[in-house]
Amino acid sequence: MKKISILAIATVFISLSSSAQFGVDVGAGVTVEKPTPAAELNLHYNFPVLNISTGYIAALSRSVKDGALFNIRVGKQFWLDDAYYINPTIGYSHLLRSVDQKNLNQNYPIFGVGIYRQTRVDELQVYLAGTSTGKMTFITFGIRGLIL
Repeated sequence: MKKISILAIATVFISLSSSAQFGVDVGAGVTVEKPTPAAELNLHYNFPVLNISTGYIAALSRSVKDGALFNIRVGKQFWLDDAYYINPTIGYSHLLRSVDQKNLNQNYPIFGVGIYRQTRVDELQVYLAGTSTGKMTFITFGIRGLIL
């Protein structure tokens, strides 16, 4: 988790010194395996060729089996027209189930795809995304705000 925090801070500093764009995604959704509410928070950095995001997706339940996925992903935007684009991503995730019992925590590759729509406000987009590790699958709907 400390590594992801360092990457998030580095993302902000890189965006200040380059032509890329920094933003935040906030979303809510459900897990697919057993319908449980979920929340998502990501920091993303859009280069002209690809984008990098880091953050977490957490099942909002008291069950230790659900946990939270801390992840870092790389993706590419494919514009469909002036308002819509698709963003497939791939990366690495750490499933944190327990701080005390480390053997419950696991690492997985993570895959995702989202469809984004530009709103009338240039710095604001809405999205519908699916994310999976093979063990856990999330469907989220949210808002993407472009900051820098």
